[in-house]
Amino acid sequence: MVPPSPSPLAETLQARLDCLRTINDDPQEKRTLTDSLDIPRSTLDDIVRELEEKGLVSYRDGEWHTTPWGQLACEMHYSYLNSIRDLIKAKPVLDILPPNHSLSESVIVDAEVKLPHPNVSGCLMGTILERLEKANDIRIATPQVLTGYYEQFYQYCSNGETSVEIILDQQIRDWYESQDSEKVNELSNCPSTSVRWREIPFEFGLVLLDDEEVIVSVFAEHGIAGLIMNDSRDAMAWARDRYDSIRQDSESTKNSNKISGVT
Repeated sequence: MVPPSPSPLAETLQARLDCLRTINDDPQEKRTLTDSLDIPRSTLDDIVRELEEKGLVSYRDGEWHTTPWGQLACEMHYSYLNSIRDLIKAKPVLDILPPNHSLSESVIVDAEVKLPHPNVSGCLMGTILERLEKANDIRIATPQVLTGYYEQFYQYCSNGETSVEIILDQQIRDWYESQDSEKVNELSNCPSTSVRWREIPFEFGLVLLDDEEVIVSVFAEHGIAGLIMNDSRDAMAWARDRYDSIRQDSESTKNSNKISGVT
């Protein structure tokens, strides 16, 4: 059986949402509805008739009420509109991603989006560091690093109070082996820090803080193009799944106990 098309209902919800929401929030008679919506009575009659024909409202006890179906339709449509607003808000960051990106919509819904200030270099990394400072458990997986912030990051790894695990792309390891192997060994020697390596199969940085918030960092040619931060249950579930899926195949620096010939 072919399911009914959602288009007629969607069109009614879009066109009549103000009236439907007013009735849903405060059931009332048409006379007061006319004042609440500031529309002519003849126009209101047409709107209410359409809502009633669609099964969204009903008349009882002298007032118009949403039906159970109408109440849910109103709430779900508003949720949809809020999701679209979140999507629009994140567009400048999402436009940087490649066409085959693996970012989930769950990270976008109800997210806080941070864009770089045009005149303040590194401001987004400052935002990440502020979040790291407040966390007790930090997990990071990233295909890129910004080397200018190593000293600040090292402070979190060496304070003895913060548990840190970071999975870096194998190409980063190759670079550190040839350029600055001491820093990776320094991080690995912190008692509460684990540095791991593997190919990162996604094109953004992933930061999980205390299993309560996820930060997605989208990289530009120089620096970070934007941050998407979300503490919703769905976003955290997706982030944990992505992180755990790559961790199981990663190599621990402590286990291999060497980088650039250090044993």
